[in-house]
Amino acid sequence: MEENNFGIRKRLLEYDNVMNQQREVIYTRRRKALLATRLKDDVLDMVYEYAGKLVGQFYDNGDLEGLRNELRAQLLADLQMTPQRFQDIGPDGVRDEIVNAAAEFYKRKEERLGTEIMGRIEKMVVLQVIDEKWKDHLREMDDLKEGIHLRAYGQKDPLVEYKTEGFRMFMELVDQVDTEIVTSVFKLFPAPSQELPMRGPQRPPVNMYATHDASAGMGFQPNREAVPGAAPDPAHAGKPQPVRVGDKVGRNDPCPCGSGKKYKQCHGK
Repeated sequence: MEENNFGIRKRLLEYDNVMNQQREVIYTRRRKALLATRLKDDVLDMVYEYAGKLVGQFYDNGDLEGLRNELRAQLLADLQMTPQRFQDIGPDGVRDEIVNAAAEFYKRKEERLGTEIMGRIEKMVVLQVIDEKWKDHLREMDDLKEGIHLRAYGQKDPLVEYKTEGFRMFMELVDQVDTEIVTSVFKLFPAPSQELPMRGPQRPPVNMYATHDASAGMGFQPNREAVPGAAPDPAHAGKPQPVRVGDKVGRNDPCPCGSGKKYKQCHGK
């Protein structure tokens, strides 16, 4: 029985390891986005990969106009190229031209909005896309895990099938994340009066006074200097006084309420 239970736990751990490996990749990428000031280089690297997909989709068919329309729709960039040049420079040349056109548009956008705004757009888009896509992926992996044992009826190892399907789904996730990040960063323009959201509450600073009236006895003078974040010093504007308690009433004494009973039989119960 113990050996059987050990085998079950080991099998479950092998399933969990598949998700742990994927989780480590996603969390590492998300942590980088949180800590980095700018993600421009990462975005341009994704543009290079995205350009490769566009070339694979349009070049073999010689569809230059379709490529230009797709580039305008997704990256707002224009590809200035004749059909003859489109054929002469080959797929790699077309890919480089797409990257150059996108980089030029990105530069103009950054000059228009400013470095700070662009940095905030990059971070906001990357974090939002990763979070949304990762949640969807977790649900899909749970659905896969619930039904993967049925593969055993086809003489297939469910764990091997789970790893294979999970890897394929994870690669699709990474591709979807990269594509959506690229298109969103290029197409997102804040409204003139719109403030981009920042993570965490932003509270205006208020004046704070740090005081310690009992510090004089320890060789220090009370600190009256203002410190950002605290309320004004109330110490000398009506300091609360300690509560004065009267003489202690014995249990056998008359109750102070005037009932004539002993305190222990009245309010002392």
